[in-house]
Amino acid sequence: MVHFTCITCGKDGDFGADYTTIKCTPWRKASSPCPPCVKLGSLDRQIVEARAFLSHLEAHRATFDSSINEFHDPFTSLLPTELASRIFNLCKSDKEDIDSSREPWPRHRVPFTLSAVSRRWQAVAKSNPSLWNDVHLRLEPGRAAGLDENALFKWLSRSAQHPLTIQLRIPYCHPHDYMWWEFCKSMIDILGRCSTRWADLSIKIPYDILSLIQGRDDGAPLLHHLSIEGAFPGEVGNPSSTGAFSLQATLPSPRSVSLTVCELRLVHINWSKVTQAQVFGLPLSDCLMILRSAPELRNCTMHDIDEAGALQAHNNPIFLANLTTFDLRITTDQISLFLDVVTTPSLTTLRYECFGVFWYHLSNFLRRGSCPLTSLTIIDSDCVFDLPDHDHELFGVLYAIPTLEILKLYQVDISDDFFKLLGGDNPNDEDDADVFIPSLTHLFIEYTREPLNFSWPAVHRAIAARVSRGPRVGGQGVFTNLEILIQPDEEDDDRYYIDKESLDAFQHLIDAGVEIQLYNQVSADDVMEYSREYHSI
Repeated sequence: MVHFTCITCGKDGDFGADYTTIKCTPWRKASSPCPPCVKLGSLDRQIVEARAFLSHLEAHRATFDSSINEFHDPFTSLLPTELASRIFNLCKSDKEDIDSSREPWPRHRVPFTLSAVSRRWQAVAKSNPSLWNDVHLRLEPGRAAGLDENALFKWLSRSAQHPLTIQLRIPYCHPHDYMWWEFCKSMIDILGRCSTRWADLSIKIPYDILSLIQGRDDGAPLLHHLSIEGAFPGEVGNPSSTGAFSLQATLPSPRSVSLTVCELRLVHINWSKVTQAQVFGLPLSDCLMILRSAPELRNCTMHDIDEAGALQAHNNPIFLANLTTFDLRITTDQISLFLDVVTTPSLTTLRYECFGVFWYHLSNFLRRGSCPLTSLTIIDSDCVFDLPDHDHELFGVLYAIPTLEILKLYQVDISDDFFKLLGGDNPNDEDDADVFIPSLTHLFIEYTREPLNFSWPAVHRAIAARVSRGPRVGGQGVFTNLEILIQPDEEDDDRYYIDKESLDAFQHLIDAGVEIQLYNQVSADDVMEYSREYHSI
């Protein structure tokens, strides 16, 4: 018998090992086992005893493993539970999007990972409602393993009464697929039990199941942010079968709303307190209705607006006293029915993209509201602005905003006449009404088409003239930044290289403190740098 002694508990001797009897079957009949079997039996006995002793030691080690956190883990030995919970909260990320992962619980790994460290960590994590108030679900056939009603209910119960952030993605759900339909419905029903705690709700689902998003009848909804998007690009709900989003209680009054190809009739909310709106792919009539219903709007984005359906001209103006930022991308030729009725006297930032229309509607819009614009972005691919043209559309727009500080032009074809106006101010004239964008400090131009209708000498002369005048009355109009992105793809293009005189002029402006960036998008090169090499400067 092998003698073992445990240095942890002091036990020695055998450790309860069971021995097996050696069966020796030699070809010659004998009353005793053969010598090899005797040796094997002795060896096997020692192995069994050693294994029993090893199991005894491993049991002691497991005990030490579970108690080591008391000495190594500051969460259990130094920090109170409240502070540990706050530190756990730092592990959450507000930037992760469920669409970046195909897992059913992509963001839920944080509380699960923290809970797996130790029993103490698990207790702290489960008692911290802030770790469990984000509910991000992606329900997809074949990818919902480990996710059921009970798991979701437990998750929600750990959030106590904290406001909930819910992100729900259901790429597919059809009534003909009965079992999957019932599963999705049951999960949505569990979320609906907490509807009075929904603070941020983002859903991307087929519109045919939009009506399943229901709330409780008791209590006022907390909803601050609402985002609704169809599961499939370009999907439009069937008017005969698509129900509306409704919490079946007092209409929620969110501060922020985002709708993507979701008709206004499908969204039952109170728009009167909305301060930020983002809508994509809605008809012009719906966009006007949103502006009429949301007088508190401060920040608004409307992209891919079309004319789906007849829209009659009317004389009912829309006055948005608080709107400061407007991002507008219209794909309809009924722009006059939009801009001619909207007035924004507080507008400071405008991004405007429209195709194949006359720009005097934009000019009238800016003048009517006396918009104090400081930043304007214009994106166009059709119109060519040239000073000899009759209407001078672009210049009319810019003359209407003397407060403009930042101007960005994308795909707007401009000529030397633009830069002549830019640098042609009379330094003795203090009347900004007759000056071309007197407060301009930043100019960005991106033009990737051919031909390029302005010259480098015209550019540097205009900027030099603006810089030489110094600050205007009130400290405005000190030009500081020029960025031009072009796309000449042949070296024999007159604009591919900057001439020597212009290179020297641009360098003088840079030395004077003006930030200048001139890039060729074809080669991703600095135009000044390769022009110096070309001229051997």
